[in-house]
Amino acid sequence: MKRVALILLLPSSALFAQAYRYIVDPSHTSIIFNVRHMMVTTVRGSFSKFEGWIEYDPKNSQNTKAEGIVYVNSIDTKNERRDKHLLSQDFFDAEKYPTMKMVLKKVYKKGNQWWADADLTIKDVTKTVSFPFNIYGPVKDNWGNLRIGVEASFEINRFDFGLNWNQVLETGGLVVDKTVKVELNIQAIYKPTN
Repeated sequence: MKRVALILLLPSSALFAQAYRYIVDPSHTSIIFNVRHMMVTTVRGSFSKFEGWIEYDPKNSQNTKAEGIVYVNSIDTKNERRDKHLLSQDFFDAEKYPTMKMVLKKVYKKGNQWWADADLTIKDVTKTVSFPFNIYGPVKDNWGNLRIGVEASFEINRFDFGLNWNQVLETGGLVVDKTVKVELNIQAIYKPTN
């Protein structure tokens, strides 16, 4: 199982006439993954350590930039033995590849829905993933900080990223499905760029 992770972008809604950067708030952000196990149930996991930013020019949403890093050792599937296996060479090979990375390439609209293309790097493989996303805010919190929220989900084929371990069941299915569903729920805080 695998998950990936992290950060995206945003368009619309201009409160300021300058570029501004939002820093991911780890205490209000989650990176979750789901994968079918033994073809009969779904196992959920998450990563608890990550960082990222979103930079947005309200004058031109096409100038949006974003980047995020996930620390693989922070994986948690509520099973210590399984987590150790996921960190091994069979899957993430975390000792050699301690992080995953996502870098935004572009933002665009399909009808009324915003989409993102981003380069996702797991181990030594980089591939472009495309997915719809929603952005909420900005709003001010009780301490005067400007916050936004971004939600997105997408699927990857883990075999595409070298996460190849598996066993075949007697019925012909896989112990761990090749498809991994990723959910990003990101909250970020505005930080002036100058």
